[in-house]
Parts: sequence; structure tokens; C-alpha cells
Amino acid sequence: MWQQLKLGLKVLKLVFESSPKWASFYFATNAASSITPAATLYLGKLTIDAIILAIRTPTPAHIQMIIILAIVSFSAEGVNSLFGNLAMHGYDVMKDLFSKYAMQKVINHAADLDLSYFEDPKFHDQLEKVQREINFRPVVAMQNVVELSSSIVGLFSLLFILTRLSWWAPLAILIFSLPRLIFRLKFSYWTFSITDSRSPFQRTINQLVWLLTYKDPAKEIKTFNLKDYLVGKFNEVNNKFISENRKLSAKQNTYSFFLDLFGSIVYYFVALFAAFRAIARAISIGDLTMFTGTIRQFQNVLQGVFSYMARFYESNLFLNRYFEFVDMKPRITNVAQPKFLDNAKPLTVEFQNVVFGYDEGKLILKNVNFKIADARNFALVGENGAGKTTLVKLLLRLYDATSGQILINGINIKDIDLANLHQNIGVIFQDFQTYDMSA
Repeated sequence: MWQQLKLGLKVLKLVFESSPKWASFYFATNAASSITPAATLYLGKLTIDAIILAIRTPTPAHIQMIIILAIVSFSAEGVNSLFGNLAMHGYDVMKDLFSKYAMQKVINHAADLDLSYFEDPKFHDQLEKVQREINFRPVVAMQNVVELSSSIVGLFSLLFILTRLSWWAPLAILIFSLPRLIFRLKFSYWTFSITDSRSPFQRTINQLVWLLTYKDPAKEIKTFNLKDYLVGKFNEVNNKFISENRKLSAKQNTYSFFLDLFGSIVYYFVALFAAFRAIARAISIGDLTMFTGTIRQFQNVLQGVFSYMARFYESNLFLNRYFEFVDMKPRITNVAQPKFLDNAKPLTVEFQNVVFGYDEGKLILKNVNFKIADARNFALVGENGAGKTTLVKLLLRLYDATSGQILINGINIKDIDLANLHQNIGVIFQDFQTYDMSA
């Protein structure tokens, strides 16, 4: 729970970073709409008591009180509806702003990370999980945080009414509702575990869909009659997903049935206690109506709180990936006071005892030494896999050499400002990109 609280605060920080004005509006209107139901219940109690009093002694003052209470109740309903609709408007605006902000952080951060990250399969697993969830998870987490906060505010307003019936009534409802919270948290973890383990299989499905539906592979799929084989693979992986979902659904609905039954027993037990109090004339009929309504409302809001907690927990299991991703640090960065190349000078490039390997213990370059000075044209020729592209990546400082140093105009490449370095080197890779936009 402590972990959930810390993650909740991180989500709140993100929400307010995305738009302080709209976040405040969304929070305030939600909180206001959560308090009004308690006021409505109390007004209902006053109205019923006033009606019973007017039946016994129909004086003008009693009739007038009923009319006043009806007007106030109508106004309270209007205020409740107003705040509810304002809260929905706040959510509609915030979900777009927050979704954009969360996605923007991912794409900005991904663009800043070193090339070495993108050549690590584990990183691709993590990035795929973040990309899969980024369009809706942060928004769901935001909604759960706000709704949870508002529900707790509403819960305390109902608690104030319910303690007037008995100190143990809200406590009994709370204790007997805890099994539902435990189940919801467990169910959220089951859902996360299944979904999290699917990442490699989901990439397989995406690859199969691409092979079967896109133009580039179409000629090979047709020529080699691969359709039936690939569709078979697609069905095999999806059938596994469907089987897992069916089992999870059966487990969820079985538990939910018994927990709903358990909740109903608690409601009728406390409601009967209120009824006997009314029979004993310890409380009025208006009080009885208010308490029975409050018991149900308290139970519903409490279940809502637990539901939001469980959904927030589920979202946080995914959001952990998001925060881990945006907390990754680039390994190749500028020094505190970087140097800049003089554009007027021709570049002199020197490699001094450069050693490099992508994987530990597997060196591509071993003690490479050469110097290029004042050359108009220079060709680097070698067999496939000799390390030509690797050498260019080191020159661009997409990677840092394992040992040795690279000098440009006598300056160590690690001391040169990265943006300035890239401005001075134009490169076309053999696997260059095309961009679907104008020059």
C-alpha cells in the first residue's frame, strides 16, 4: 500500500505538470460532486419528517416547510448535476492533455537514449510494454486517483451521518467489505501477470499481421504460399490468449457472486438494526429513510473506493514500466563544459588505440590506429563485418569506445558538444529512413 501511495503521488505530479489549471478544476469539481449525495440524504430525512408532521397537524407553517425543503432539495439536485457535468467536462479535457503529456515524455526520452539501448532485446520488451499501454493506462490511473480522492471525501460525509445511527455500523460495513478489496487486488495482479507475460507473443502477432496485410511482404507470402502457415500461427497464439482470458473471467465472476451475497447480508443486518430502532421510537421515520439510504450509499462508495484502489493498483503495475522507462539515463552525455568545433577548419580525425565491442568479451575493433588530415576524399574499404559501420558509429559518438580515444581537430570526441559534433558530420546509413512528409 505504501508503494501504491508513492506511485499515486507520482501520477498526481504528472497530472498537475500536464496542466495545473485543468487538473485543479477536475479535482475541485469531483470533490464537490462527491459531497452533495450526503446533503441530499439529509434533506430527504427532513422532508419525510416534515410530511409526517404535516399529516398529524396540517398547519400552514408545516406545509410551507415541506415546500421550502422541496425547493432546497431540487436546488441540491441541480448543484449535484452541475458539479457532475463540470467534472465530466474536466475529465474530457484532462484525458487529452494528460495522454499527450505522458506520450510526449516517452517519445522525448526515447529520442534522448543511446543507440545501445535500442539494440538490447530486453529494452525492446520494456519499450513495447510502455507503447502498448501508454495510450490509455496513464489516463485510467489519473481517473482512478481523482475518483479515489473524491470517493474518500464523500465517504467521510456519509460516515458523519452513519455514526449517528451507531458507532459500529460503518465499522461493520468496512470490515465485511475487506474481502472484496483483497480479491480485487489479487485479480488485478492476475490480470497484470498474464498481460505482462504476453509481450513477446504480442510482438509475434503484430509481425504476423504485418506479414499478412502489408504491401512489402505480399509478393513473398503469395509466391511461397505462406498464408495458411502464418494464419495457423496467428490462430495458435490467439487461442492461447482466449483460453487464459476465459479462465480468468470464470474465476472473477465466481468470486464476485459470493462477495456480492456477503455485501447484501451486511446491508440487511444494519438496515434491520435501524428498522428496530425506528420501531422502538429511538429514531424518526425520516431518520430510518436517511440511514437505510446512507447504509447503501456508504456501502456503494466504499466498494467504489476499493474498486478504484484495485484498478489503480493494476494501472500502477503497468505504470511502473512507464516510470522505469522515463527514469532511464542516457550513458552518452555532454561534459560540464563541452568544446565546439571550428567550422572554418577542415576536419582532422584520429583514432588512437581504439577498442570496442557491442557485447562484453566480443570485440569488433582491436587497437585501431589511423589519422585522416586534409583529405578531400577518403574511402574505408573492408569485408562485411570488419567493423566499418561500427567505426562510423564511434565517430558520430553513437557509442563510446571501450578504450583508446578518438580526436577531431585534436579534441577528444568526448569533450565535444554532441549537437555540434553531429552538425559537422553528414551521414547516410545503408539502412537509411524515408519520411512521409515534405522536405
